[in-house]
Amino acid sequence: DIIGRRLDEILPPERAAFALEALRRQLAGEQVTYERTTPHPAGGETTEQVIGATTINSHTGERLVFGFGLDITPLKQAEQRLRASERELRALLEAFPGLIASCDQDFRYTFINDRLAALLGQEPQQMIGRHIRDVLGEDRFQLNLDEITRARAGEQQRGERRYHPPGGTPVDVEVTHVVGD
Repeated sequence: DIIGRRLDEILPPERAAFALEALRRQLAGEQVTYERTTPHPAGGETTEQVIGATTINSHTGERLVFGFGLDITPLKQAEQRLRASERELRALLEAFPGLIASCDQDFRYTFINDRLAALLGQEPQQMIGRHIRDVLGEDRFQLNLDEITRARAGEQQRGERRYHPPGGTPVDVEVTHVVGD
């Protein structure tokens, strides 16, 4: 029923306009990729990734336009669950009354809670992505490096530190290094 009919005859006006623009871009030689969400007949929504491509018919010389759709609804749902889990974890870490930081394999901070950042006299966003050495200085980095290296080898690491917050009273803290997967 759709062969030989125009897009605006088979699609709602807004989808037809979008499809015609994608078709124009494809005919101009651009590879077109987009996502669209549509109502699912059984309820809810379906998200589809559409990839458009063109080629030349070797016999006729005509440009051929192809569109391939892939249902990525499960991927999008997994991404939503992951984002929700990340928000929950960050809320829990921020609510924790202690000092928390995490770093990656290159010793760059990936998370610092507000309390630790305040103790170090900085804002968390100033520290994320920076190397531990650049934040704590060489001496404290070397002390942490030794403990982190042993923690990465499976040894439980605990130690005590004294921090001198800018304009504040020195604070003694217990440091525990743990390694996640």
